[in-house]
Amino acid sequence: MSEESALRRWSEVLSTDPDLVIYLATVDDLVRISGEAKQYLWGAKWTSEDALRHQVKPNSSCIICPAFRNGGPVGEPESYRCYVWFIDGPAGAGRVSLIDVSAATLARLRAASSVDQLKRVTRTLLGSFELARLD
Repeated sequence: MSEESALRRWSEVLSTDPDLVIYLATVDDLVRISGEAKQYLWGAKWTSEDALRHQVKPNSSCIICPAFRNGGPVGEPESYRCYVWFIDGPAGAGRVSLIDVSAATLARLRAASSVDQLKRVTRTLLGSFELARLD
């Protein structure tokens, strides 16, 4: 099998894996990430920059966390399917979706590593859920 036809295997990122990192991103970071996904024809991305800028609250911080290592040809950039948490601009509510991000792009994002950053991330994620009545 030639290197061109060799395939990278899809796999889940587990909680014990070293590549499970919580990243902080800006709206401009999301624009670059979605553009890269479009360039490589990856499936998880916004339909356009306009759609992204309309949906994501301007100047807000977003959270990205790898969920799966994407499979695909070895000749293409290594990438992850990631959870992306953001504040919906029109609704003002927390949202979560999936987006494909190259490993190189993830490495350039700021990792949430301090205790204070991780506390803020946890609070943001918990605060984005709608409260349910306990029956």
